[in-house]
Amino acid sequence: MVVPQRRGRLITIQELLDIQREGVPTRCAHCKRDATDRDRDNTEAALRARIRVLEARVSELERTRR
Repeated sequence: MVVPQRRGRLITIQELLDIQREGVPTRCAHCKRDATDRDRDNTEAALRARIRVLEARVSELERTRR
């Protein structure tokens, strides 16, 4: 790999990492999703689980009330 030069000097490791970071796609090439989609999915799954727990409690209260 040829290391780019800036004004007659070799670039630093930090500059090289910055260049590579800029070139990284923001979305997955396979599923077309990004990190925020994954966070959203995790949040929705947690909310669904919480809703199921609350529905179970409501059902239990309704049964004991009868």
